[in-house]
Amino acid sequence: MSSLQDHHPVSDAEIPSLMTKIMSDPLFSSVARYIYPDKALDEVKAFLSQIRTVRELQGKVMRVNLGRILSASHSSYTYHFSPEVKKGQPYLFVSNHRDITLDAMLLQCALYDEGFETSQIVFGTNLLAIPLMEWVGRANKMVGIERGGNPKEFFQCLSYLSGFLRSTIVGRRESVWIAQGNGRTKDGNDTTAPAIIKMFGISSDKPLSEAVAELNPVPVSVSYEIEPCDEMKAIELAKTRGEGHYEKSADEDYMSALSGITKEKGRIHIEVGSPLTAQQLEACHDDANRIAALFDDAIRGNYHLHPSNYVAYDFKHGTTSFSDHYSASEKDRFLLRALSFKDKVNNPDVALSNDERILAKQIFLDIYATPIENKYGHLH
Repeated sequence: MSSLQDHHPVSDAEIPSLMTKIMSDPLFSSVARYIYPDKALDEVKAFLSQIRTVRELQGKVMRVNLGRILSASHSSYTYHFSPEVKKGQPYLFVSNHRDITLDAMLLQCALYDEGFETSQIVFGTNLLAIPLMEWVGRANKMVGIERGGNPKEFFQCLSYLSGFLRSTIVGRRESVWIAQGNGRTKDGNDTTAPAIIKMFGISSDKPLSEAVAELNPVPVSVSYEIEPCDEMKAIELAKTRGEGHYEKSADEDYMSALSGITKEKGRIHIEVGSPLTAQQLEACHDDANRIAALFDDAIRGNYHLHPSNYVAYDFKHGTTSFSDHYSASEKDRFLLRALSFKDKVNNPDVALSNDERILAKQIFLDIYATPIENKYGHLH
């Protein structure tokens, strides 16, 4: 099992050599053509060869290309920061997780645009099977965390991660982004894992609530009008629930990441909430479940609802409770998407049982309707 240290973010001094690695990768030419369609490959390489620091890379490459990526995928995004999030302060950004790469990337761009320092990003090393993704990720302040291994190895890695968070935020006073759970939300039900909360406290001798408070936790809510990989998520979760497990293909994570970036996502919103206070956390009496619920309330409460969410809720429950939140064309657009997915899973070539087909259709609706239910409850 690789250690967390093997997947650390790179320093400014390492950027030139890492750029050379990136440009020599076999996948680089196809990625360059997508990101820079109007430039010759030699031009792109010449430009990237001049990058010398992480900040320069994020400003001249990541931030500039985000606009191109969103434009190419017919998507746009907005963001809002709580006024209680202050520049010069380090935070632990605890976010819901809908897309493998975009969730953290969008926050980094928002931080950059608002004059904040960008954050370190914790992500699963399952993405590191593709060298290009590892190099690009580490150049953008990503740090890898193992999800496999035996219980002893997994606890050791969690202990190291906890220490990394504390030394980065409290010691070096740099912010860190981390997902609220292990892996992406696949059914629309954003939930904070109590195990994540417990991990925050491993590196401290103080009571759990105080240990979490020291990390300056900030709940972050990311929402997509068109959920990245919605069809893939519904099929995967249906098979998992139907068969008790799901076997990923060798390149599935890479394809999910690529699909999330290239496919249409509609309107996207990032809401950076208010930091959880020591008083709020102390009221949880060191109970990881209650602290997790505190994050849930903030993340779900700040979730930006789109017409697709309202249409899905009304369609799922056979109501018109939210009909004033979408137009006829927005309703038709979502229902056409749902119908297209229904046709897809009904295709005999899709390896699903009849029960799994029914379940997949339900999960597809849940992906969009559940944020309404979490925010308002069941109104029908």
